[in-house]
Amino acid sequence: MEIVGSKHQTEIGIVLELGWSIGTVTLVGVVWFLQSWFWLQLVISLAFIPFAFALGILSESPRWLQTRGKTGKLKKLLTKAAAVNGRDVQEDFKNLDLQKENEERHTATLFEVLKMTKMRKRLFNMIYQWMVSGFLYYAFSYNITDLAGDKYLNFLISGLVEFPAYALVFWSIKRWGRRPTLVSLMLVEGASFVAILCVPV
Repeated sequence: MEIVGSKHQTEIGIVLELGWSIGTVTLVGVVWFLQSWFWLQLVISLAFIPFAFALGILSESPRWLQTRGKTGKLKKLLTKAAAVNGRDVQEDFKNLDLQKENEERHTATLFEVLKMTKMRKRLFNMIYQWMVSGFLYYAFSYNITDLAGDKYLNFLISGLVEFPAYALVFWSIKRWGRRPTLVSLMLVEGASFVAILCVPV
């Protein structure tokens, strides 16, 4: 997210979440093929091995490098990014108030953030939203196999419905912004789970 300009952060943020949905849909096929929790656990564990090599491929966050005063690495990274995009940033370096290599720079601690009224409200607001969304999402996901019908098909459908959901979120954010989208979808989410209580078992 941090290596992408603010103009495209919304799109990239949503695209990153698609990996979760693709994994959910793919998992159905893997489970159906293996039919064994042991081999399933082994396959899932081994699938993370390639990510160990990502350390040598992925670049560090430019913002993190700047806040840590790692000027040399920051210039090298920005020069490389500019070359890929066909731009020259050498002149821009002259206008940047960059810190010297490995120069210590004060960063706010959690306690300092809590002293700021606006930041404190935002922090607890986001914590509450993530907790509610996380609990509801996983409560539904973990119990999807308890629904009537084929458990593989139910789990597959639960993964597929996320794709149009992301498309809706993308369109809504572009049209109305993040706050109206978040509030409206949270209300729909809450109403949907309340409606489930009215469904006869």
